[in-house]
Amino acid sequence: VRIDLVDNTPIFNKPYRYSEVERDLIKAQTKKLMDVKLIEFSNREYILMTVMPIKKEIFKN
Repeated sequence: VRIDLVDNTPIFNKPYRYSEVERDLIKAQTKKLMDVKLIEFSNREYILMTVMPIKKEIFKN
């Protein structure tokens, strides 16, 4: 699929700040998704930022 843009200048955003534990979780989840071929590595100008939502505790003791 090709999308023609008005301006071909890539958009740059600073990466989100994550702790080392969060980065390890993101790497592990990404590897799992790549292993089952749901995502693939890309070396393009346009990328999606990784957003790791924080789940609220449903049951509190």
